[in-house]
Amino acid sequence: GEAAVFVGTLFEARAEKQDFYAQRVRSDSSSIIIVDALTSGLEILGSRFVGMRAGESVFAIALKPLFGRIDAAQGTTELIAELGLVFRGADAESGLEMVSESVVVNVSVGHEVCPRGSVLVLDGAAWAGGRAGACATCKAGTYSLHPLVGPASEPGCLDCPDGGVCASGGDDVVFTVGEWREEGGMFLLVSCPAGSALVNTVEGSTKFNHNRQHCAKCDRLQYILDPNRHRCTDCPAGAVCDGSDLVGKVDGSVWVADQTRGIFVLTSCPEGYSTVTSADGSSGGDFDHEAQQCRKCSEETEYIINPNGDACQKCPRGLQCFGNSEVTPLVAGSSWVVNGSVFVLTGCPAGHRMVNSDEGGGFSAEVQRCAACAAGEECVPLDRQACTRCTPCQPGHYKAFVGTAACFACPPDTYREAAGAEELAACQACPVEATTRGEAARVSLHACHCKPGYYRYRTAATLRCFQCPLGGQCPDGVSLVTRGGLDGTGLVEWGTWDADTEAGRLWLKRCPPGYRMENETGYEQQECQQVPQGMFIASNSNSSYQFQRCPNNMVSPPSPPGRGSGGGGVDGGG
Repeated sequence: GEAAVFVGTLFEARAEKQDFYAQRVRSDSSSIIIVDALTSGLEILGSRFVGMRAGESVFAIALKPLFGRIDAAQGTTELIAELGLVFRGADAESGLEMVSESVVVNVSVGHEVCPRGSVLVLDGAAWAGGRAGACATCKAGTYSLHPLVGPASEPGCLDCPDGGVCASGGDDVVFTVGEWREEGGMFLLVSCPAGSALVNTVEGSTKFNHNRQHCAKCDRLQYILDPNRHRCTDCPAGAVCDGSDLVGKVDGSVWVADQTRGIFVLTSCPEGYSTVTSADGSSGGDFDHEAQQCRKCSEETEYIINPNGDACQKCPRGLQCFGNSEVTPLVAGSSWVVNGSVFVLTGCPAGHRMVNSDEGGGFSAEVQRCAACAAGEECVPLDRQACTRCTPCQPGHYKAFVGTAACFACPPDTYREAAGAEELAACQACPVEATTRGEAARVSLHACHCKPGYYRYRTAATLRCFQCPLGGQCPDGVSLVTRGGLDGTGLVEWGTWDADTEAGRLWLKRCPPGYRMENETGYEQQECQQVPQGMFIASNSNSSYQFQRCPNNMVSPPSPPGRGSGGGGVDGGG
């Protein structure tokens, strides 16, 4: 017949024994007919020798010709020559040779050189300028859509892709998942359903791999943006995944699809949460997809100003925090400002010091607070500037407790020379019979004055008050003068009274003429006794002399009038 046959595939060829009139000689069932190739290099497969039956031999043969050129891309094939056959044999009755005319066999060529499900298999070695080839049906586990397409440069059966089932071979491929289409002589996976990833490469490579084609179902703890472009991606820490989509665990968190990278990116968190995008728990480190989350700040120990750029900050000791941007100062009147991602203490009310550094002296946001001053300290604003540190109580003051109060003045009749007094007892009392004359907050012994009726004796480090002697006057608590101005122009300078540096007192040494000196009956009894009328005294500088009566017909002269009331104090025994 004229129908084209496939190379390597059995087809039926018939040879009839005919008489002179081209009639079939049905009586011959004994002759043997052989088929031979007229074309060089043509191999005949099958049974070449067939006996006649009723004047006809029926052959089941296949042809394996030589191909000179094969172009899979163009879908063309070229044979070395046209295929010719001849049938011959000896007549069983007459013994004469029987020969047919040359028969040209029409074979399929190009992309139809083999039936669908088969491929053109070429011999490895070339012969007579060509390579012998024949069609072969693909076995189970393989398939073919184009006889000239193969896994390499040669035609060949394609392995069944991972996403298909090639149970019977040929061109029969069953796909249960995804959309597949024929292209370039093979099946190509073009799309996968939601929750699956289109796989067509070997792990770690971007080169297309026919055999690896399949739709990989994502795990329930994964998601995928575009099944046809991206891979299944592990769910970030701050989201819930179902194998297909992603939902943030925190209401108000914003996740944006990055189609270029095939991932969701956390871009925003609600108030009270920090946006974590790196393994170190911050938003500024190296990006870590799986670490992404909205981390809730502690409502008791942390705060956050900008959820999308800041980390949760530890609450300073001077604030009450609520886990968001709201804070309440623990000390009324303290001043706080926002500086970047932290609150910074800028001022404290009176009686507090500003604490904002660690033990090494460096700034520490966590320790910031307004601290009440300790005992012996106070915090006083200077030049209208907020107080930043506590200073010791000034001399003449004290504070006996931790608190915001200013230091207290030492009470009257006391003094304090050094700073930092921590108790009332640190205010030293004036000496006995001395007073500050009602003034408080005195800073030295010099503020103590002897009471009226007393005079002072003072050195650089001590002060003593002595009762005024009977014969003296002590009007200002400082100096001593004789009664009636009996001591001339200078009390100490002229030697009427002399200082006892060891005892710290003044002693009467001499009286004016007309007076007896009394200084042996006790310190307080010292005086100059006026000589009575009609009597005299032999010495005015020796208390052992007593009054004597004047001799007969003699009288005592009157005492000299006073020459003023000069006096002087005794300081340092001078």
